[in-house]
Amino acid sequence: MKRALGTLAIVAWTLLAYWPSLRGPFLWDDGLNVTGNRLVTQPGGLSRIWFSTEPLDYYPVTFTVFRLQWHCWGNQPLGYRAVNLLLHIINALLLWRIFRALSLPGAWWAALLFALHPVNVATVAWITELKNLLAFAFAALTVLAWLRWEPTARPVWLAASLGAFLLALLSKTAVAPLPLVLLGITWWRQKRLAWREATPLFALALALGLVAIWFQHHRVLEGVPVRRTDVLARIADAGWAVWFYLGKAVLPLNLSLVYPRWETNGIPAALLALALTWCWLRSRGAFLALGGFVAMMFPMLGFFDQGFYAYSLVADHWQYLALPLLLAAVAGASLRWFVGAAAAVALGWLTTARATLYADEVALWRDTLEKNPSAWVAHFNLGLALRHRGDRSSAERCYRETLRLNPDHVEAHNNLGNLLSESGRHREAVKHFVAVLRLNPRVPAAHNNLGVALARLGQYEAAAECFREALRLDPAHAEARENLRMALTRLKDNEPKP
Repeated sequence: MKRALGTLAIVAWTLLAYWPSLRGPFLWDDGLNVTGNRLVTQPGGLSRIWFSTEPLDYYPVTFTVFRLQWHCWGNQPLGYRAVNLLLHIINALLLWRIFRALSLPGAWWAALLFALHPVNVATVAWITELKNLLAFAFAALTVLAWLRWEPTARPVWLAASLGAFLLALLSKTAVAPLPLVLLGITWWRQKRLAWREATPLFALALALGLVAIWFQHHRVLEGVPVRRTDVLARIADAGWAVWFYLGKAVLPLNLSLVYPRWETNGIPAALLALALTWCWLRSRGAFLALGGFVAMMFPMLGFFDQGFYAYSLVADHWQYLALPLLLAAVAGASLRWFVGAAAAVALGWLTTARATLYADEVALWRDTLEKNPSAWVAHFNLGLALRHRGDRSSAERCYRETLRLNPDHVEAHNNLGNLLSESGRHREAVKHFVAVLRLNPRVPAAHNNLGVALARLGQYEAAAECFREALRLDPAHAEARENLRMALTRLKDNEPKP
């Protein structure tokens, strides 16, 4: 009965905190990963999700679940958001089960604090981050199976742990450091390292980690490095990032979807090394908590390039898989009920406020810009949201600010060109379409858009050449084909009569 009431309390409190987020739209790259992803929405995509290099990331379990959801909800974001919230609640309950298995006295409170922590809003209320939620769920099952194997040494539990870990990796490869945490748990509980039993887990992590690096390099970054820094600079950035995440875990204020970039030195990394050494000398439990947190954050600390680093070196959603290690330390300290209740109320209030922002894309991006005015990606996405609402003048200002901060932003040039063309400023629009093609000449839509603007200026011959190039790049471009027909008709009409 007590456990049932505890489960009901976690479910109810989490639902209450996140309820405002359920009415939110698709955000940012949700279209790229879900609604605009042909592997998710079109027939025959399932085999290509698993057995091709077409996806931007090799997360076949995540994209398979998206595909199933697409057949259920289609273009309605409510269903996807509800699934994310349900998975987060399940993850909190699994975490409670793990803490109980570890005999941590404050297990329920720590699980509740995880459920209500506002840094997790970026995972729960952002549909694309289903990968985080699925990876966490399978990682939790990996840990539970490992804990069942420890006292019995039964191979079936070791196999179950391996299977669950494989599914976690196929959901999001950032879970790869988990075998280190499993070794730490056995060392903490039994004062031994189960290297032999963990070897298959490490082998899986290495193999799929290399696959993830390949996809990021060749599919997301297209072979272009996003950061040109040496190893020492990356170590310095990583040290500062760990302290940043620890700070947001303890005091989750001024959260942002995109944080400002920083310049740092090696002092934070040195202090982190001292903290880890102190934990090693004083307490195995403290070392497991801090060392495990750093280990689970390692794939996101900047040593391996990924697309998001073009915007920021840190992100709230990257902490989702590592936060439980810190909460384990809280649980191990036997959290008293009045402290836990006060923390839960405060975190729940902050989470509700943050979840409300994720229900309104314009409000979310404006909040981001209040905290990070130089975030060009926030200006651009705010422009998209305002354009969708019909506020063309505000959208134009956002695109212009994007280009001031990032003059080579192809989509901002293209979108601004479209806005200008729609308002009759065709000569100015031409300049932006030309800029798009200078930056990336293989965009059929840009050739078509330039042709439309030139046609409206009466330059039908040049417009026809643009439409021909669009069709050469994309023979199925129906709009360019119709525009070419119309341009040729106008040219024929304007020919001198014999």
